This record gives sequence, C-alpha cells and structure tokens, in this order.
Amino acid sequence: MIGTFFGALLIGVLYNAMNLLNVDSYLQKVLLGAVILLAVVLDELRKRYIAR
Repeated sequence: MIGTFFGALLIGVLYNAMNLLNVDSYLQKVLLGAVILLAVVLDELRKRYIAR
C-alpha cells in the first residue's frame, strides 16, 4: 500500500514537472509509460532475485 502511494506521488510529480517545462503531451504519455514499465520490471527483478 505504501508503494502504491509513492508510485502515485511520483507520477503526479513527474506529470506536474513536465507541464511546467512545457513538454509535449504525447511525449508526456510516452515518458510516464516508460516510468511505469520500468517500475514493473524492477519489481519483477526484485521478486525473482532478492525475495527468495
């Protein structure tokens, strides 16, 4: 539950920062998708190699 909170907070901060920097809306979606994909990959790696 805490991880979900921090994930949502991170997405909100990134979205806000990209708006302030006038990043194109298409690029914002691509970057946020990449962040979510990276989070999923890191979580899977953590489950496989650390939590044995």
